[in-house]
Amino acid sequence: MSSRILLGFTLAATIALPALAQELPLQLQWRRTPDVSMRQLIDKGFEIKSISSNSESVAAARYDSTTYVLQKGSEVYRCLEGGVLDDQGTLKSQVVYCSVLVAPYDANAKAAG
Repeated sequence: MSSRILLGFTLAATIALPALAQELPLQLQWRRTPDVSMRQLIDKGFEIKSISSNSESVAAARYDSTTYVLQKGSEVYRCLEGGVLDDQGTLKSQVVYCSVLVAPYDANAKAAG
């Protein structure tokens, strides 16, 4: 009997969660800073606190990315370098950007003003 109750709760949650997700704001806590580079942050005294790398196969290509976390006091930035390489190892496209850690905000809300 308890497995039926658990199944019922699971089914109810599965049905209800998409409806709840549509009503909730999209909360983000990283805001892109297109005018800031990792070099500028280091020049301002930020230190690299962690580095992580990832590599994924995508069709006949590979996506490599490295994420850096930089910190100075309570200010935290996350910088990403990523690139798509073909099967010959030639860089085909690249993305480089930094984001600052902020208080969670609604990404769908319109800007004031």
